[in-house]
Amino acid sequence: MSRQFEEPKQKKKRVLRYAFILAFILAVCGFCYPLFKVDVLHYKLFFAAIIIVLAVFVMVEIEDRFSRWWRGQRNTFWKMTCSYKAKAVVRVSDMDEKLFSETLHQFCVDNGTDEEPLEKPAIETNGRTHVLRFSNIDFDLICFLVNNLVYSERGHRYDAKAWYELGQMVRDDEQHPLSGQKVMFFVPEDDDEYDNVYFVTSKGHCFKYSFAGMSTPKYMPEMRQRYEPQPL
Repeated sequence: MSRQFEEPKQKKKRVLRYAFILAFILAVCGFCYPLFKVDVLHYKLFFAAIIIVLAVFVMVEIEDRFSRWWRGQRNTFWKMTCSYKAKAVVRVSDMDEKLFSETLHQFCVDNGTDEEPLEKPAIETNGRTHVLRFSNIDFDLICFLVNNLVYSERGHRYDAKAWYELGQMVRDDEQHPLSGQKVMFFVPEDDDEYDNVYFVTSKGHCFKYSFAGMSTPKYMPEMRQRYEPQPL
């Protein structure tokens, strides 16, 4: 997987919701139609009811799309985070060297261009444990890389983590929630959506970051993931 992930579950849920609503409207129409087979007035009432139901559905959908757009406008600070560049350390354990090399190569190909190729990290291998060190890489690319490594082999999960340190980020007199903090990326064993990554700050605050629509990281107060020291 690269920046272009498989179809997110959120999109599938939305399509299923549309199908369910349409099926419900058709079912109601089919049930009610015989009741109005009396005269022209009842025909008009029948079709007016259908139009009203469809209008309500369209209004609800417009409101939903607008609210998601508005949340996106308010989350420009998080979007700024995704393009933030800094040093990073990535560690994956118990992975075959061939699979590791193939996964890393494909990731670099998918996320780099001829004009701006992705930086090749320094690699340290000790048996089946591999450590990558990037001198300057985007926040969102580290998120993708951790997800790639965890799910690099179908039907199997690998233990991959990454460490990243954000500098001071202030814009319009507003300080970023993660400004100046260290973060550790991971994917918990009970997450099975394949398009998420989680991170915990050095202060112990956990967040879930979904790649579907590049949504805002969601604070997870119930998670008790411990921040682990960065590998030397």
